[in-house]
Amino acid sequence: MIHLLSIKLICLFKWIVDVISCLISVKDSSIQDGKLYYTDISKIWSKYSNNLHEWILKLTEEFDLTFPVHDQKLNIVPCLLPDIEPEITWLDTYISNSNKLKTFIALYSFSYIPAGLFNRLQVRLYKYSDSSTIWKNGSLLRKNKHQVLIRQLPQQSTIEIKVQGVKPENIVFLVHEVLEILVNESYRNIKYEFSFPCPDCIDFNEENPGLFSSKVLKKAHDMKAPFLQCHSLFHAISIQDMISIVPIDGLTSNLDLNLEYSLRDLKTIKQKLKYDVLFWFCHSDVTNFDLTKSINPLE
Repeated sequence: MIHLLSIKLICLFKWIVDVISCLISVKDSSIQDGKLYYTDISKIWSKYSNNLHEWILKLTEEFDLTFPVHDQKLNIVPCLLPDIEPEITWLDTYISNSNKLKTFIALYSFSYIPAGLFNRLQVRLYKYSDSSTIWKNGSLLRKNKHQVLIRQLPQQSTIEIKVQGVKPENIVFLVHEVLEILVNESYRNIKYEFSFPCPDCIDFNEENPGLFSSKVLKKAHDMKAPFLQCHSLFHAISIQDMISIVPIDGLTSNLDLNLEYSLRDLKTIKQKLKYDVLFWFCHSDVTNFDLTKSINPLE
């Protein structure tokens, strides 16, 4: 019985491999510039029943090989996208001038990047992409009025994440979690280290901010060091502040992280306040009152 089951599993695996090979074959492919149009599905999987085509397409999405662009009736196949990186414009005008625009760059250095890892990352982040700016080694994403550029750097085993916006560290953390989940699911034996910039350098919009590595941060935490010093402009940064920006696995609990996030946000709010006392309320809660007769606490 066990032997028969093994044979069936091998046959199923071979069938899946054959299905995928029809997708990524470079010979007589109907997929041009990484775009799989639904009208061409019958050509790509012509040797399979038409009843299976939709299911096969969903299978490629489950294996992080493609992702859908619903309004255009096509799927993007990242590994078949063009190699040429397009020109990308930063400092978009949709960011309000009243908010301070910051740029945050995180680097992920791998012992080596397995084939398919970066393209699978692109697929998992597709919900934040409009698919207008994507190529084989990079994607431009948008999330909460932030721009996010992810790239696999040429000739290096490095993935770069560059975010521009009001609170770019929050978006970096989102991408960081997606990447970590992907690695832990499918590439457990791959070693990598990530580096992120000094938060004070980011706040001051320094052109070349100091970088802290996850390895150094973990060692400092284990040695109970209260802070690390930025090697660029010698800022003294709290260990807990840095962990709250890009947490290191195993160093802190979710409760601790939530507390650090709250403290960090309160410090940011305090910097913008003229007074140490804040009366904060929702306008809808006082609609039944005459606001012209309300008490001004500053008078």
